[in-house]
Parts: sequence; C-alpha cells; structure tokens
Amino acid sequence: MKTVYSIILLFILCTTALAQSGWQHLFGGDYFQGPYFKDITFPSDQTGWVLSNYHLRKTTNSGADWIRYNIADSTDTLDCFYFLNANTGWVIEDEHVKYTSSGGASWTDLDTSITGARSVFFKDAFTGWISGQSGMLKKTTTGGTSWFSLVSGTSDNLNRIRFADGNFGVCAGDWGTILSTTNGGANWVRFADINLGFFSSVTFINSQSCIIGGTGNQIFRTTNMGLTWTSFMLNTGSYVNSVIFTSANTGFAFGKPQVVYKTTNSGESWFQVPGTGTFSAVYSAASSPSSHIWVTSDSGVVSGSVDLTANWSNSIRHFLTYEHLNSVHFADNSTGITCGANGTLLRTTSGGNNWTRINLNTNQSLTDVQMLNSLTGYLCGGYGNDTGIVLKTVDGGLSWQRVNLDTSSYNAIHFINTNTGWAAGREGRLTKTTNGGLSWIKYQHDAQSNINDVFFRDANTGFICKSIFVYKTTNGGQTIEPNSTFTAFSIQFTGSTGFFTRKLNNYLYVEKTTNLGTNWTSYLTGGPVRPFGTPGQLSFVNSETGWVVSGNIIRRTTNGGVNWTQQDSMKFLGLYSVYALNPDICWAVGHYGRILKTTSGGIGISQISSELPNEFYLSQNYPNPFNPVTKIRFAVTNQFGKGEPVTLKVYDILGRLITTLVNQYLDPGTYEAEWNASEFSSGIYFYSLLTGDFIQTRKMVLIK
Repeated sequence: MKTVYSIILLFILCTTALAQSGWQHLFGGDYFQGPYFKDITFPSDQTGWVLSNYHLRKTTNSGADWIRYNIADSTDTLDCFYFLNANTGWVIEDEHVKYTSSGGASWTDLDTSITGARSVFFKDAFTGWISGQSGMLKKTTTGGTSWFSLVSGTSDNLNRIRFADGNFGVCAGDWGTILSTTNGGANWVRFADINLGFFSSVTFINSQSCIIGGTGNQIFRTTNMGLTWTSFMLNTGSYVNSVIFTSANTGFAFGKPQVVYKTTNSGESWFQVPGTGTFSAVYSAASSPSSHIWVTSDSGVVSGSVDLTANWSNSIRHFLTYEHLNSVHFADNSTGITCGANGTLLRTTSGGNNWTRINLNTNQSLTDVQMLNSLTGYLCGGYGNDTGIVLKTVDGGLSWQRVNLDTSSYNAIHFINTNTGWAAGREGRLTKTTNGGLSWIKYQHDAQSNINDVFFRDANTGFICKSIFVYKTTNGGQTIEPNSTFTAFSIQFTGSTGFFTRKLNNYLYVEKTTNLGTNWTSYLTGGPVRPFGTPGQLSFVNSETGWVVSGNIIRRTTNGGVNWTQQDSMKFLGLYSVYALNPDICWAVGHYGRILKTTSGGIGISQISSELPNEFYLSQNYPNPFNPVTKIRFAVTNQFGKGEPVTLKVYDILGRLITTLVNQYLDPGTYEAEWNASEFSSGIYFYSLLTGDFIQTRKMVLIK
C-alpha cells in the first residue's frame, strides 16, 4: 500500500500564460543549480518582487497573483535587483544595468559596462552602490547612468551590499569578509571571520547596528557602525541565508529547512521558533512595511506569513518536482495522474489546480499511466533489463498495488476496460491480463527489439510499435505481423483511423491510416525535431483533432494530421507526454517537472459572438500603443457555407514573420486574439488576417 505525502502541493497562482498559444505553464521545466528564486523584496504591503535567473515576478495584491516579466536581452542571467519603492527599481543583467520607473512596465538600459555584479542597492533615486566578484565595488550619484569604482581592499567576492543611510554601509562577502564604511564608501574597514564564513545577508536594525548572515552556524552583529563585530552561534547545523527585522527589537533568521530563529532584543540573543510552513531551505527573506514576512526557498517556492511566522502559506510554487515527468493521463476534467523518474507520482482532483505527491516507496522509473475512470487506473515502469512493474489503483490514485513484476522494464500500458489490458517494453516483452491484473499472459516477440508503445482497439486487434517496425495482431498479441516498416514512437486509434509518429532526418512525421493499417499516409508535422523530450508523443480526441509533442514544441492538427500548427515552443528543455481530454482541454508534461495545460485547445483566441457577421473584418488592436499585451478582434463570415481557414500573423517592421496567432478553421462569428509581446522589443509591428480571398493588414506599436 502506498502512502500520501502530507504536504499538498499548491497550484502556482502566478501561472505564466502563453497568450498567443493558449497554453499555461503551470509548473517547473527550467532547472538551475542553486536557488530558483534568488531574492525577494516587498517595498510596500501590496507590491512585491522576486528575482529568478531569467525573469522577475511581481505582485500588486500581497501575493494573491503574480505577473512574470521577461526583461533579459537574450539568455543572459539576471544577477541582482533592488526596488526603492513599488515603481522604481534596478536590475543588473550580465553587463547591463536596467532601470524602471513604471513598476516594470518598461525598462531602460543605463549602463553596459558592469561585470560580475552580485548585489545592488540605492538609498534614493540617485545614489546607489554595486558589489560583486573579486572585490568589485562601484557607486553612482546619477541614478545608475554612470558609475565610479571604490577601493574595497579585497579580492574576495562581495555578495551583498546595503546602507543604513548615505554614510554607514556594510558589504558581506566570501572567506569571512565583512566590510564597513562610514563615509558612503570612500573608505572601507575589513573584519575577517576566523571561521571563513561565506556571507550573503546584510540587515540593518538602526543607524548604528547591523546583522550579517551566511554559511556556517554564526551570524555577526555590530552596534557601533562596524567598529566591532560579535558572533552568535545559532546551532542551525547549516547556514543563515537571510535575517530580517520587523521592528527595532524583533528579528528572524532563516536558512536550514523548517528552522526559524527569532530575537526580541535586537539580536542580543536568539531562540528557535516553529518552522511549520511548507518551505524548505530558505535563500532570501523580506518583510513588508506592515511586518508581513516573505521567504523564497527550494523548488521555486515563495511563502508568506502574516502572523510573524506562526503560520505560512505558499504564494508561488514553481516546481512540484525536479524529476522528469514521462506520462500524464486524466480520467475526467478533475482527476489526473502524472508520473516520472525515480518513482515520481503526482495526483490531482482539481484539474491541476493542486497536486498531491504519492509515495510509492520505489525509485524505479514510471513510464506510462492510464486512468480508466475516476477510480481505476494502471501505470507501468521499471529499471532497464532487471525489473518491470505494473501498478493498479482503485481509489483514484490515492493508493497503488503492484499487480505485475517482470524481469524487463515496461515502456507502455494500454487497457480497453478495467479488466483487459497490455503492458509492453524492453526485449520485445508483451503481457496481457483479462482479470484486472490478477494474472498475466506473457508473449515475447523478438527479444532483440524493444516495444515503444502499444494500442488495442478491442480484445483482439492491436498495434505494437517496436524499435524496428510497426506490428499488428488480430488475436490479442499471441502472434504479430509487420504492418509498417517505420520505427514508431507513439500510436493511437480513434475508430478505424489510426496515427503513429516517426522521425526521418530529424523531422517528425505522423503516419495515418483510415482502414486499420491496410494503408498508411505520411504527413510532415513541421520543422526539425528539437533536442530533449520524446521524438513525438501524440494524443487524439477524434479522427480530426490531436496534438503531438516533440522535443520542446507542441503542435496541433484539426484536419486529421494533414496540417499541423505549432502552438508553442518551450524556452527550456522538452516535453515527454501529451494527453487531450477533449478538443479544448489538454495537458503536457516533461523535463524537470514541467506541467502545461490549455483550456482553449491551445488557441490564444476566444469567440466573443456567434452572430453571423455581414463581412470579414479586422479591427485595430487595443490598446495601441501597448505594453506588453494587446487584443485583436476580427470577424469570419459564412462565405462557403462552412468554417473558414483563417490565419492571423504578426510581422516586424522589416516584414519578417515573428509569430502566428491563429492558423485553423473557424466557424462564422467574431473572435478576439491576444498577443503577449513581453519577449519582443519596442517598435512598430504589423498584423495580417488572411482567409479565402480576404486579406487585411494593420499597424500596431509596442512601447516598453
């Protein structure tokens, strides 16, 4: 019997809406060594920011919702940031110092000569400091447009710089380095910790006192503007990454998972308080003016406490798991399972709004899952040529029992009802049950080739995708005959119409049959297969509408595979599995716990009226100018007595196609498409509607 982790994994309130594709990025997918969220600040009670490697996230309602800002020029990482208030802030990206006075709506490059920055601080709109690698210290009195160097007297990395006012400042660094200044940085005094701690936190209590934290069990405090420093042993057993004060006397220290230390006498002494929140290792902490406390921790979690750490709630959870997710399947709109590497199994009963991690007490890879209904489901997996397992649930995925143990791992599972199903995998192994897993019949066809996927239309007729050919059986798998000479990765039938994916010269093709495999027709899905993820896993809801994922790309067809539209391309890594519940609702999973969902069929458009328009038309986008999201309204008539093939494309000022918002058949009516241009630069763009003989183009202006 499997047990359920007590921690409920909350849905990210800040889901990244991929507006032009209609897909939402729910969890995970972009893995970095070290903390996912590196820093956090709340300059006001309502407005807060968190810093990741490639983006910022902002809340204006105390963490209830978060908006993602992609401000990096390319793949350069965001090094550090500081916000003076809700609207005014600075971000350093590689060599670029960027500035906003509009709360992140637009950014200006102020300087492109700063290298190795690790921390930035401004005391007002003009005066600021930067610290960084190899003892780098710089100061500006022009708001960041120009910087001059300060002499730090050290070559150690300086990780955090803060000032109590224009004069008293402290810089924390590696190898026990603590620097202090009382004249705005003109001169610095170095204190060296004999235990060589690596410090990363600087917190001022008042104009005389400051607390330093970092690795090691000790924090350091000065009460005389850095003349002397006193250490305090907290016995955390690891580190104190962040210290914050909510009043002149009350402060909190964070670091080790589930450990919080508190002081009520300005840091003179510390005692441990319950760390009962869901956060793990804390990397950064902040407090708002009303003393609400916020922390960032492992797996991209932001947690908040409104009662001085007595209770915590998750505001963001970017990762449910770092493990790769191999398969996803939903019994209905609510109940779903996704599984992956090292025994990872996640369950939802809310359509993905929250997830529970199920402990299977195994580290074997779980490769495929199928839910027959809201209660009964099967999954398979194993480890290489040593072990193959099939597990069954009868309570909607809360608990799982092993119903098959084999000597080779299974790659695929398919049941036609709650009793009859097949599991297939390495060494040509194919097993069948007709009694819900109580007993299994074992077939082995060519032990030299593995089975990638299997699909049965009924108890007798099925198709087996092997690493050499596609085979067909008409007696439940006892004997098989070659049906196609291609190597297939994923196969599915809807009625007598079937599809399987194959790869040729790094391009993904879908083979289609309408006569149970007597003939197959080949269709190219699009451009080259990207790295990572599967070569092509598919899911069809009927003979016309289906999706395929290959590498980091999602594509959709609405005419039985003849034409495919790229709906999205993941910036980081790839996808392993896709499952469509109906023409609107679809999920995809993959690398490092990535989970995506669409409720619009992956289309970033919505029909706002089904009333028959008199003519085709394309309206001016609104707002215009815009930043970064705009809406485009258009109408489709009933010119030929059926749905019309419609494309809506966006071009830059040079006429180069940069994105396709719509490419499909649409019923007559009025529609609205949304374009999120957060990853594009300011300038003039053109959008063009094409359907039949009608074509119209309009201009829009993006201002950041």
